[in-house]
Amino acid sequence: ADLATYGLEIPKVSVTYYVYDEAGNVTKGLTLHVGNAAPVGNGHYAMLDGDDTVYVIGYSDADYLVMTDYDYRVLTLLTVNDYVNEIQAVGFTRGDEQLYVARASTEEKEALEYATTYRIYEPALVNCNTYYLENKVLQYLSSISALSAVEDYPKDLADYGLSEADAPLEVSIETTDGTVTRFTLSNTPNEDGSIYGKISGQTSIYTFDPAVFAFASVTYDQILDMTIWSCEFNSLDRVEFTLDGEEHTLYIEANDDGTYQTRLDALDILDKDARMLYARMLQIYIDDITREGDTAGEVVYSFRLCGKDGSVRTLELAAISDRRFVVILDGVEQEYCVRYNTVKQIIDGVADLYEGLHLTYSV
Repeated sequence: ADLATYGLEIPKVSVTYYVYDEAGNVTKGLTLHVGNAAPVGNGHYAMLDGDDTVYVIGYSDADYLVMTDYDYRVLTLLTVNDYVNEIQAVGFTRGDEQLYVARASTEEKEALEYATTYRIYEPALVNCNTYYLENKVLQYLSSISALSAVEDYPKDLADYGLSEADAPLEVSIETTDGTVTRFTLSNTPNEDGSIYGKISGQTSIYTFDPAVFAFASVTYDQILDMTIWSCEFNSLDRVEFTLDGEEHTLYIEANDDGTYQTRLDALDILDKDARMLYARMLQIYIDDITREGDTAGEVVYSFRLCGKDGSVRTLELAAISDRRFVVILDGVEQEYCVRYNTVKQIIDGVADLYEGLHLTYSV
């Protein structure tokens, strides 16, 4: 008497079957209407179009029929089979904050004696710790899946926290074939803990588990390679360096038996001590990127690596303050700085050698 009792006045779904006749023409077959779940048993109410009998059909059939088009969608939105070799660049933007990492170009690798596989280009140009990047970021890009599709053609992205005014998180992934995939993610979780997001080139809004994008919280200082330069001790003829106005030279002369004759200025020192002093020079590590207002002043410390082949590499430290110094590498001012404690270990090492003490490994 009342189809609404069964949810069949306005069915959840109506399924029409089409069949081929003997001539190969498509003809319309039966239409099945599916309504509410039955309160007893495992099934849904259903009836055939034009019939007056209400049936209960099993869940195994009804569940597939009442699924929406969203339920049929492929929710894996990005797949990278070989993230170590296929990912060209990764970028994260939230408001004014930006982090962009990409493979160093062939030209950069050829121009720089020491260049890592990846380099950070924003917020500053600096080498990237490739091991950390691959294991803490890139491996999580091998597959990105949504939890569900929510809406197509949204009228207002602000309803999902995805408008420009919401300063959503932007994640871009570029593969070596030139394909760029961009995700836009809301900053505010939903009641169930999921977050809204969309993908470039699609009009759909999806929900994501925040854990899928946990790697996007990485900061530049977590993935930068703190090492500024590197050069084999065995390839050097000498190292010229200036500390607070005092000039020094570390001489390295190879003996026929494979050992080395080493001097600090006019002071003969052990090969082991020379290596330790040089190791401290390589341990002038990056502390931070330079900030707005940081101005390079007078060069206070300088180092020249003079190779046996006549090559020269230079590192100069120009004072921002009495504790922070802008790095000038091979004559080019960099976008990062170091602190005094990395230089003090060299100053202390020189003082120890002049006092006749031997050096130990310093970090």
